[in-house]
Amino acid sequence: MERLIHFFSHYRQLSPEARSFIQAHGEIKTYAKNEWYKHGEQSIAKWCFVLEGLVAKIGCKNGSNEYIERLCPTHGYFTGSKHPYSSSSEPLAIQFLQSTTLYEISIIALQEALTIFPELKDIYQVLQQHRQLRLQEQLHILRMSSLHRLHALFVLRPGIYAHLTVLQRMSYLDISNFREYYKALNYHMRR
Repeated sequence: MERLIHFFSHYRQLSPEARSFIQAHGEIKTYAKNEWYKHGEQSIAKWCFVLEGLVAKIGCKNGSNEYIERLCPTHGYFTGSKHPYSSSSEPLAIQFLQSTTLYEISIIALQEALTIFPELKDIYQVLQQHRQLRLQEQLHILRMSSLHRLHALFVLRPGIYAHLTVLQRMSYLDISNFREYYKALNYHMRR
């Protein structure tokens, strides 16, 4: 819990009441590499802050081909539902791509905390901004030709690049076959 509070304190100091609230309503959980948090249409009304690790939201194309739609790295957050203000399911599975430690709180408790404690609302807005920037980077990379995507991932998100397998990189970067991947890898190695 101290890691969470320490990270949050980079943005705002938490009041003793806010600290007590997040300690009383949330918990630290650890998941093994390749463990699943949820499958498909399942809904888990929780908000999770990644203290350490890497998490993937995985979708299905044509009913069977899995692809990584989004990644949530250390100091990012994800929900087991559509978003923090919904308990509806999102048709994406969630898998831990590395051993992951996270802080988990129900979305109802999160909503209450954001209403009661201005410092938590400010921190949450910073986290939303970081998430938005990661999504913009992802869109920027995916707009490139497949030849340039691997190198762009390495340059823009080296921590993520280093922790993905070849198949995970292909899935995340929408590279359809090994020939295309190794052309992109050759391009990257020459840079």
